[in-house]
Amino acid sequence: MLKIRMHKADNGDCVSIETESEFILVDGGTAQSFDSWKEQIVGQVDKIDSLIVTHIDNDHVNGVIKLLMHPECPSIEQVYFNGAEQLSTSPMLRQFKTRGFQLPPVFSRRNIA
Repeated sequence: MLKIRMHKADNGDCVSIETESEFILVDGGTAQSFDSWKEQIVGQVDKIDSLIVTHIDNDHVNGVIKLLMHPECPSIEQVYFNGAEQLSTSPMLRQFKTRGFQLPPVFSRRNIA
C-alpha cells in the first residue's frame, strides 16, 4: 500500500506519504491551513517517521509549527531540513526543543544542534 496525499495548504505545500510501515510528512502549509489537514494526521498517526521541511517560507513551515504546538502531535523520528542557518532563529526550533526533540548535529557555519 502506498498513499500520497496532497493536503489543503492554502498557497503552500503539505504532502503525506504513507506505506504499511512508514509515515512521511513533507511541509505543513500555512498556519491557517493546519485546521484543514490536522484531523488527517493528529489522532490518526502514532508516529511521523520522517518530517521533511523543504524551506522556511511561511507557506511551508507554519503548519509544521502548529503541528508541533498541538498537544496530541505524533512523535517524530527524523527531521530533514534544508536551511540550517535559517533554523537557528526559527520558531520551529523552539517547538522542537519544547517537545524534547534532539536535532542531529548540523554542519554549517553555525552549529545549531
